[in-house]
Parts: sequence; structure tokens; C-alpha cells
Amino acid sequence: MTAQAASLSAAGGPKYPPVMWQVVLLCSALIFITIGCTWAGADALADQYKDELSARYGVDMAVAHAMFVDSLHRALMAAAAVGVALTILASRIFVPNILRPFRVMAQSADRIAGGDYTVRVDVARASQRCEVFTLGQSFNRMADQLQRLDSARKRMIGDLGHDLLTPLSNLRGYVEGLRDGVIASEPSVYAMLEGEIQRLIRLVSELHELTLAESARGRLRLAPVRLSDLLHDAAGSVSPGLNARDLRIAVAVADGADALSGDRDHLLRALQNILNNAVQHATPGTEISLSAHSDGQWREIACANVGAPIAEADLPFIFERFFRADRARTREGGAGLGLAIVKELVEAHGGAISAQSRDGQTIVRLRLPSDPKAALTQI
Repeated sequence: MTAQAASLSAAGGPKYPPVMWQVVLLCSALIFITIGCTWAGADALADQYKDELSARYGVDMAVAHAMFVDSLHRALMAAAAVGVALTILASRIFVPNILRPFRVMAQSADRIAGGDYTVRVDVARASQRCEVFTLGQSFNRMADQLQRLDSARKRMIGDLGHDLLTPLSNLRGYVEGLRDGVIASEPSVYAMLEGEIQRLIRLVSELHELTLAESARGRLRLAPVRLSDLLHDAAGSVSPGLNARDLRIAVAVADGADALSGDRDHLLRALQNILNNAVQHATPGTEISLSAHSDGQWREIACANVGAPIAEADLPFIFERFFRADRARTREGGAGLGLAIVKELVEAHGGAISAQSRDGQTIVRLRLPSDPKAALTQI
């Protein structure tokens, strides 16, 4: 018995018999219902035939009728007893085999609850049309997701500690140097200290934005939005970074894709984060493409830039918190929360985000419903 089951029993929760006896009781009930219906139907037909034969031939059928009904009842009772016995025998033989995969999954779930996210269930011997196969696949997908989340959590704690400790250590060292007179009090020193403080402020700000993005579901201020205006505003907000790296942004909105309902502030923030990421990794002198088109009741926005490709193994994780494809690079580029914020904001609208990177081009796609209310009610 698991700890949860024990706690339920101790709390006086619902108690159920083993599955085998549940199967026996269910099958026995069905047998007795069938026998009862047959019993009542046979008695009614026997009475009808007795009355008809007595009226037609003038023969007293009472004795024959009683003998027939009595033999029929005994046959039905014997059939019921045989059916129940066969049900118990079949349950003892087959139910344990049927339940074995579920016991394995329960044991695996207990191991996962204990923190072992590497456990998986073997569904190779189950037919793909069997519910056990489907359940096993779902269980393994859940275990994969939990393992990824646990790895991301551990990585996030390590990265967050590093991102906080590095500027704080620098600040402490320079403050102690200024206090002891080892470091000269010059404008360049104060500029460096201000830069370290800005790094801390940026990190805390991104963490705050991520928290707000996670709580955005159900709190969207939906209103009609023109995608052409939204995309141009997002492009204009990153123009200083474009000039510094000799980049250009081309904005294009297809016919029929301009109308959208959404929270304009959240969508603008998502596009700004995507563009900032594209500007940071684009090859100088190239063009960044920001386009939108319609796909029925959906609007698809694509941001494409030319630059170093993202490894295929890293693509599924680039929207996770604190993820960096190049873990050795400098931390000046950010805390690795920008795309995680985008993912939360897009999913809050009932949409989805994806990325592909090949042949030196990286494309981030947003798929947004034209009516988020209708999309969210279907989730």
C-alpha cells in the first residue's frame, strides 16, 4: 500500500475491494440479471403456452407445466452457479495479468514521487491498440517532461546563483577597494559599478516579467489589434540595436491577416523579446524578416534572421528558463528568460510558439488565434 493510500485509509476515505473481486461482482451481477430476465420471460411464455394448449385441446397441463417450469428453474440456477464459478476462475487467472502493467506503473509513479525521474515503463509488449499501451506512452511522456523540468529547475538555480553572485562579488570587491583606497575614485570605476547594478536590475526585472507572464492567463485585456501597427511598433522599439550592428528589419503583413484580438501590451512585449534575440544573434549587415499571414482562424507571425544556427538538440529547450545554447558565453546577453517570457505570453492567448534553424537561418514562429476567448475555452 502506498503512502497516499495509507493516508486515505487512516482518514476514513473510500475503501474499495480489490479489482479482481470488483470484476467478479460485476460479472456475477450481470449473470444474475440475465438469468432473472430469462427466468421471468420463460415463466410468462410457459403460462401462455399452458393456457393456449388447455383451451385448444382440452387437456389439463398443470402437472406438465409445473414439471417444465421446475426443471427450467433448476437449469437456470445451475447455469448461474457455473457462470459465477467460471467468472471467479477466469478472474483469478487473467485479472492479475491484466493488472500487472498497472502495478508496474504505480510502482514507477512512487519512484517518480520520490525524485527518481529516470524511471520509464516498458510498453513494447502491449498492442498499440491497447489502452495499456496508450497509458504507458502517456506515463513516459509525463516522466520525460518531469525530468526536463527537474533538470531545468536545477540549471535555473545554478544559473540564477551565478548571475546574482558574479555582479555582487564585483560590487563587493570594488566597494572594498574604494573604501581601502586601493582603487582610485574615478568616473570609469563608477560607470563599471553602475553597469553591474544594471545587470542585477535587468535580471530581477526579467524574473518579475516572467512571473507576470505566468499569471497572465485569465487576466488578458483583450481588444482589437492591428498586426501591421503592432509589428511596426515592435520593429521601431529595437531600432537602436539595428544601427549598432548594421541590421535592417523588413515588416510584411499578408492580406486578411491584419485583424487580431489580444492583449496589445503582452503581444508587443513578446515581439520585442523575439526581435531583441534576433538582433543579438544576427550576422551584421543582414536583414531580419518580421512577417504575418492568416491561416483560417489563426494568425502566424514569423521572425527570421541570418546567423549562427541553433543545434538541433537545443531547439526543444530554447523556450525554457535560463536556457543558453552556448553555456560558456558571456552573461552580458541576458539571463536567458526572454524567450521563456514569450512562451508564457503566447500560451496565455491560447497560441503556440516554435522555432527552426537550418542553413544559417533561424525562424521563430508565433501561432495566435484570432479570437483568444474561443481558443482558451477549447484547452
